[in-house]
Amino acid sequence: MKYFLVLLIFHACHSMLVNNPQIPFTRKLSNGFSVGTKITITGQTLPGAYRFAINIRNGWKEEGGTVMFHFNPRFDEPNVVIATHFDGLGWMDFGTHRFPKENHFLVGNNFTVEILCQKEQFSVAVDGDPFLVYKYMIPLEIADTLEIKGVRNRDVEIFLVSVTNLPKEPIDLSGIAETDVNLNESVASANNVSCGSSSPFLVLLKIFLILFVLLALVFFMVILWNTGLLDFSQPKK
Repeated sequence: MKYFLVLLIFHACHSMLVNNPQIPFTRKLSNGFSVGTKITITGQTLPGAYRFAINIRNGWKEEGGTVMFHFNPRFDEPNVVIATHFDGLGWMDFGTHRFPKENHFLVGNNFTVEILCQKEQFSVAVDGDPFLVYKYMIPLEIADTLEIKGVRNRDVEIFLVSVTNLPKEPIDLSGIAETDVNLNESVASANNVSCGSSSPFLVLLKIFLILFVLLALVFFMVILWNTGLLDFSQPKK
């Protein structure tokens, strides 16, 4: 039961998971970005790398548009430029940061960039090390698109792009029994649990069990109908 709920939580939290995407990569998120959204990008710096960018933006335009957060590692400097682009006004640079450590973004090395959307700012970590925070210049709610691109599209290779919506409060699964339980016990437990922090998951479980039983019943009736064991037609006189 515990592992089933963990699986439900995993699918509910993940809004996007892409392996080995082509660069440039653009994906619009159906639910957009919100507090608790976490972007994880894993890749490798290729030989001769010049620059690449991670953009959190509103929609997509080949040129211009609104880019809420522009994270731009520049291997030729080596710096990371942070900026916001206002549609119709242009770029506004809000900081240049040296690479976090000497071994970050080195040619041939793998890297992981994590961007967490917090209440008032983006929090960025590189290879697990805190790197920078960037206060929102535009309301987070307007952002709905993630973009990754290189200046020459062969500056980096991306292995994984993950966007998760983390719960605002930690989920405690310690009270869920490790052993398997039967269907009747599961439904009875769901009926007897009062509304609390874990009740949404028990409600989802109850709905899933009910749907499963109904689908099994329909499937069984179809089999009986096809075999002629179940026939509602009037008997011939």
